[in-house]
Amino acid sequence: MPTKNKNIDWFECLEQDMVILTKTAQKNGLDVEVLMPKKSLIRLSLNGKSILIKATKFPTTSSVARSMADDKAVTYYFLKRAGIHIPKSKVVNSVEEGIKIADKIPSPWVIKPIVGSGGKNITAHIKNSEDIRNTLKNILANSEEAIIQNWIDGDDFRILIVNGKYAAALQRIPASITADGKHTIKKLIEIENKKDYRAKDYSKPLKTIYLDEEIKRKLEEAGLSLDSIPKKSDHIQLRFRANHALGGSTKDATDIVHPQTRKLSEKAAKILDLNFAGIDILAKDIKKPLDEKNGVINEVNATPLIYFHHLPTEGKSRDVASKIIEFLKEKAF
Repeated sequence: MPTKNKNIDWFECLEQDMVILTKTAQKNGLDVEVLMPKKSLIRLSLNGKSILIKATKFPTTSSVARSMADDKAVTYYFLKRAGIHIPKSKVVNSVEEGIKIADKIPSPWVIKPIVGSGGKNITAHIKNSEDIRNTLKNILANSEEAIIQNWIDGDDFRILIVNGKYAAALQRIPASITADGKHTIKKLIEIENKKDYRAKDYSKPLKTIYLDEEIKRKLEEAGLSLDSIPKKSDHIQLRFRANHALGGSTKDATDIVHPQTRKLSEKAAKILDLNFAGIDILAKDIKKPLDEKNGVINEVNATPLIYFHHLPTEGKSRDVASKIIEFLKEKAF
């Protein structure tokens, strides 16, 4: 049965995004009706009018705009057409085509499916044709196309656009552990995953660090393995990628993003007809303009997470939920 205008904390299965949004909506005078908590489906009402939201899927974003952002090939097409720097990218339809195309793109490579989020099914920092072949086999078994890109060195940032304007920014930091001089890396990961700020879903500030081939490859590059016992206080980076969904941490960067990069992010969202978006940027120095030498816009997300702006691992909390509710009050009711 739907539950209306109660303290949302009682929904332990309600993800952090929805807890923050529903509480903020209530504070701003909206009626909140949680319809299906496990599906993050909620009705917001104001002055006799109602809208449905599902996680951060809002009625202010058209289905066409959302589908364009979901398709990485379409996203890159429009960004490149607008003169925005992106990774060197090629769409491939077969394993053999991918191996040939890779020779024309600087290594190491990143291979990703056309559609997807949270870093799922993406293999990063590939250096040989065997890994290209295996990755493409996995992706093309479930999709007609895949994208091959060059790996971009730089820090990973998520910029949030609300109502077409720059709202906040985070640096996303790859999952890591600090050695105690006693335990193996595998055991240290197990210990870290038991911390009360981590969970398998989005109910806690950070997600579980799960073991996969990327962690093994990253450790191998550092001359380590899951069975290694590093020296006490050694900081061990576990992944090439910094996705929050892969157990990465976050640091607020709202005040340090260069004004040109803020405007460029707004432009990227507008190009895809998104007034609410998460813009993923790879940059060597986020305090400088995002030109060809400094970095790229890597992806655009039409339904970005918001709670890590409120609950960064490090730095100032940013109340982006209030901006979102004001945006919805203005555009959706």
